[in-house]
Amino acid sequence: MQLWNYKAITMINLHERRMDYMAQCYREAFDLLASGQWPFTNLKHKVYPLDQFDVAMAEIITKPGGIIKGLIDCTQWGQDDSK
Repeated sequence: MQLWNYKAITMINLHERRMDYMAQCYREAFDLLASGQWPFTNLKHKVYPLDQFDVAMAEIITKPGGIIKGLIDCTQWGQDDSK
């Protein structure tokens, strides 16, 4: 009877380790997004410009407004702004 009020959980690692499989899943997800078959709406996210990287890292921890994903926009990286 020593097990009275005994609690236990089993932890399972759900992180995929097969890089080729992950890459294929990403390709399929991007295809679904590009085709409009997966509307990807109502996900609380925020896009940060590259020069706000430090802000993005801080907000990913504090989650203001309940954001789930933070994205860094690298499309302007390396481009000359003086033109």
